[in-house]
Amino acid sequence: MAVSMCIPRVEQNLDLDYVKEKINSLNIGYVKQIRGVTLKNDPDFKRILLRFKWKNNNNLSITLQKQLDELGSLKVVHNMPCIGK
Repeated sequence: MAVSMCIPRVEQNLDLDYVKEKINSLNIGYVKQIRGVTLKNDPDFKRILLRFKWKNNNNLSITLQKQLDELGSLKVVHNMPCIGK
């Protein structure tokens, strides 16, 4: 099953290939399509939209798919921003 994903706000200079590589390295599926869209109110940042295809032979992938079905969304944190900056 393919799903759509959104990373709502990242710095404009974040490379899409880097994002794709990080998501694919989770070994829960793979990115089929990825694109960045500049935010209208803040051109220093962009939103990343992607299509993702799950692996169905991986326990973690199956668990995440079930959580997505139950909760309606998932949060994945890569790099927490420094608090107080």
